[in-house]
Amino acid sequence: MSPIRVFAVTVFAAASLAQSASAQKCSAAQMNAVKQAKGAAAGRVQSVYFAVTGQGASAPQAAASRHKQAKEVAQLMLGADIDKYNVDDVLRSMNATLLSSGLTFNCAARSAKGCKQWAGFVEQGKYAVSLCPRFFTDSAEQRVRTLVHESAHVAKVYFVGEEAYCAVYDCQSVCGGAGDKQWNMADNWGHFVHCASGQKADKPDSISGKPSGGKSSGAKPAKGKKK
Repeated sequence: MSPIRVFAVTVFAAASLAQSASAQKCSAAQMNAVKQAKGAAAGRVQSVYFAVTGQGASAPQAAASRHKQAKEVAQLMLGADIDKYNVDDVLRSMNATLLSSGLTFNCAARSAKGCKQWAGFVEQGKYAVSLCPRFFTDSAEQRVRTLVHESAHVAKVYFVGEEAYCAVYDCQSVCGGAGDKQWNMADNWGHFVHCASGQKADKPDSISGKPSGGKSSGAKPAKGKKK
C-alpha cells in the first residue's frame, strides 16, 4: 500500500503569504484532479452530516445505528457530543464549501512558503485554496483527505499555535489537542469524517515517514451548544 500522509493543509495569516503571489491558474488536467477529489470529499462529509442529523437512511433502525456510530467517533475525536454541540453546523459548512462553484483553487509554485511542508494551504479570510505541486503527485485518497481537511479550515476550524496532525487515520486515536483544542484541529475533523463515513482505518504499517506540523492562525471557531 502506498504511504498516506495526513498533514496536507494548514492555515496561514495573510501577512505570511507574500510568496503566494506566485500562484497561478490551475491547468485543465489539474482542475480535473481537483474536481474528482472534491466530489469524493463532499460525499464523505455529506454522509457524516446525514448520520449526525439522522437524515438520509431508508429505515429508522439504520438511521439510529449510523447516528450512534457518529456520536461515538465524534466524542473520541472532537471531544463533542453531537446531540449537544453544533457538529452539524460545521459539517454543513464544510459540505457547502466542497460543493460551491465559488470556491477558488489556485496552483501555487513549489517555492511558495506554504508548499515547503504541505500539499496546500488556506489564506485566512479568503474563500480560496492554494494547492502545491505535491497535491497532484499524491494518491487519489490523499487528495480527498487534503480537501476534507481544507474544508474544515474554510469552515473556520483554526488552531492558534502549533497545529497537530494524524500520522494515520486509525479510527482509534485523536490527532491532537485535548478538550476544546480537539475541536479546533482540522485533522481531527478529517479523521472524524473518514471514520464516520465508513472508510477503512489505516494500518500502522501503511505509513512511512513522520508527519510534520505547521503553525496556523485565525479566529477560534465557535463550539456552541445546539439551540
